[in-house]
Amino acid sequence: MFYVWTIVYILIFIMGAFYGSFSTLAIYRLPRKLDITHERSFCPNCGHKLGFLDLFPLFSFLFLRGKCRYCGQKISARYFWIEFCFGIFAVLLFSVIIKIRIVLDFWTLIIFVLCMSLGEVVFLVVSVRIVRAHCNVPLHKK
Repeated sequence: MFYVWTIVYILIFIMGAFYGSFSTLAIYRLPRKLDITHERSFCPNCGHKLGFLDLFPLFSFLFLRGKCRYCGQKISARYFWIEFCFGIFAVLLFSVIIKIRIVLDFWTLIIFVLCMSLGEVVFLVVSVRIVRAHCNVPLHKK
């Protein structure tokens, strides 16, 4: 039974990391008024669209040693840490749900997604405030 729960927690962590990956996309694009649904992910340095293997959160960052596969420029570790934190947050949230023995149904899934979305909003607000406070660069193109 221990192995089953280990696999479940690993899958929950991966799901949270993917959610964090989308969150980093939103954090980068929303203040710049870029599309978050119809455009593929791209390198923030060279603009090259990322390939399939480049889209796996955490693993691609570690495998490529924090550099773009196409231009070789360093990618901010912020992406890695946000994805990692969302993975940990998902595991902790799932653990709480299991500990208080909430029935895993549709509403539990909704609560889980809402909590993850709240985390995304917090990261978005904090990162926008940090950028605005420390640089004079406009956040969106005119």
